[in-house]
Parts: sequence; structure tokens; C-alpha cells
Amino acid sequence: MLPLMQALANRGMRIVLVACDLSHVAIIRAAVPAATIIQAPVWPAQRRLNQQQAAANYSDILGLVGFADVSRLSIMLLAWDGLLDAIQPDLVIADHSPGLLLAMRGRPTPVVALGTGYTMPPLEWPEFPPLRIDLAPLFPQDRLLSSIRQVLISRGAEAPKHLTDAFRSAERFVFGIDILDPYAAYRNEPLLASPEKQPRLTPPPAEPHVFAYLSSDMPNLDALVQSLARLQMKVTVFLRGDAGPAAEFLKLRGHTVFDQPLALAEILPSCSLVLSSAGAYTTQAAILAGRPQLLMPAQHEASLNTDAITSHGLGIRLDPRASDADLAVSIQATASDVDLANHCMAFANSLPKKSAVTADDMIKRMTTLIN
Repeated sequence: MLPLMQALANRGMRIVLVACDLSHVAIIRAAVPAATIIQAPVWPAQRRLNQQQAAANYSDILGLVGFADVSRLSIMLLAWDGLLDAIQPDLVIADHSPGLLLAMRGRPTPVVALGTGYTMPPLEWPEFPPLRIDLAPLFPQDRLLSSIRQVLISRGAEAPKHLTDAFRSAERFVFGIDILDPYAAYRNEPLLASPEKQPRLTPPPAEPHVFAYLSSDMPNLDALVQSLARLQMKVTVFLRGDAGPAAEFLKLRGHTVFDQPLALAEILPSCSLVLSSAGAYTTQAAILAGRPQLLMPAQHEASLNTDAITSHGLGIRLDPRASDADLAVSIQATASDVDLANHCMAFANSLPKKSAVTADDMIKRMTTLIN
């Protein structure tokens, strides 16, 4: 999203970012200084089931946050109405914001949806295809459709005939690679390479070098930081969020720590191992760079990414409950595993080459919607 925001701002367009998580405000402000940043509506609290284990399809994900509840859904759309009326946008770009997509129904402003394979399920069928076939859905899709239809009719908006119809937009950009797309077997639209520069495939460095993408909300972060401090190898860390003294602790142990995101295309060729919470763009970049991964997923999409990566023999899932000593042993062993490194290189080399869709390409398609 940042390259797109920068490109739009460079063309003199006013940027208003409505974000759920404001912990990245400093990063956004540095990239797009003139952007106005506003807190997105927050879903009213409700009893949550175990989302990480129970989402059998996209309708479960929606149901777990309140789309099956007419009252909660109505409140959220009213909140979006207030923001949209105040902002008066000429174009809306939705990065996994299904509530915003519903709020835009009946408005004349064009909407562009973008995201990963996980956040952009195929819309070719009346219902969402399964994410997991081993689980029964928590929320029947007709229940969600009934809730959405009732709310939209009460707003004077056209009610969708099918559930997937509710989330259509004027343009869609789905970024990713096939092995990380949980809907690969069902998707007919193309997966696009990210507008961000992609890492080149190069042999790993002669000496082990770990790149760790850590977040303050990762499980067992203290043990993970302690394990990195134990390593007798080069370690580069991007530490997101407020992790207390962790950054200074790692620096005192001789490691390099950043509090701003690094360009993965620049850092990964110099690394031999990537440790992360299995976010979509980090894992994709590591696969393309031919680098083994150690993964500690903390949410549903990351867990699916981890399953895909480990099933292809490209990485290992770390136990978040492990001690710092055990974590250090796993990191050290994986960073030194020549067979694993060679397999990851060979796999990356076998992937079909894709031309990245540039921010300019996207803007050209978007501006035709405005004019």
C-alpha cells in the first residue's frame, strides 16, 4: 500500500488513510508526510471463538467479527458513513476492509479492492470457497447473506443476490504467489507480483546471517529475543511496535536493530535465514529470494502461510512455548542447514517469473474510474 500511497501523493492527490492499527503511524508519516491519518471504526466487542483454529471459510472470518449480527453490522456501517461523509473521497481503496465495501454500496464513488490471496477470496461463485475442508463452518453462508441483505435494505442500498456479490468492486488487485494462495484451486483471476521491488535470487552468503522480523505482540517475544542474543552469527532485526528494552538489549549483544521497515529486496540477498511471524509479504519475499524460513504464526493467515511453506519443505514452524536455549539451537541449526538452503534456492528458481504490477500501472487503472 505504501508505494501506491506515495505515487498518488506525488501526483498531487490528497491521501486520507483510515487504519485499524495506528501503531504504524510513524512509518506511514515518514513515507507520505502529507497524509491525513484517521482511526478506522472498531467492531463492537462480542464473544469470540477461536478464530485461528475455526475459520473454515471467509464467511467464518466475517461472522467471527460480527457480520452475522444485524445490530453490530449496522453500527459499523454507520461509523463508516460518518467518515466517508467527512472525507468526501473521489476514490476509495480498500485493503481488506469488508465493512467498508458494504458501506460503499449505493454510493457513486468508485471502489478498488486490493490485498493478498487470503484477504481477497474469489468472487466467481455464489458462496465463498473453503479455506479448510477438515472443518465444518461456524456460520452458514446463508445466515451471513441474510444479515447483510437486511442491513443494506434498511439503508436503502441494493441487496446482493449472492453473498460474494456484496464484496465486488470496480477494480481488484490480488497480490501473491500460488503456493501462498489458500484459494489457488478456485481462483481464475491472476495473482500479481507486489508493486514493491522483489528480491533477486542469489546464493546465500558464505557466513550465516539471520534476518528477524519481530513484532511486540509476538508470543514468547522475550525468549525469542534472548535466543537471538545467544547466536554466534550476524543478526539483523526489524522490531515493530513497543517492545520495551528488547532493541537496546540486542544492540548491546552486537546485533543490528531497526525500528523502521527494511526493503526486503535489499536485505534478503545478504541473509541466509528469515525468521518471522509468517506475514504474507515477508514469507513471499523469502520464498522468491530462495531463503529458508523459521515461522511463529500468531493469526489465521500466518498459520496457513506456515502450513504451505513447511509442506513444501521451505521452512520450519517454531514452537512459541520453547525456551530461549531451544529456540537458539533451532535457529543455529536451520541457518547452517546446507541441504535446506539448496532446496529453497532450487524451489525459487523453478517458480514462474512474474512482472510486478507497478504503482503507475495501478494508478492508470484507478484514474479511469474517476474521470
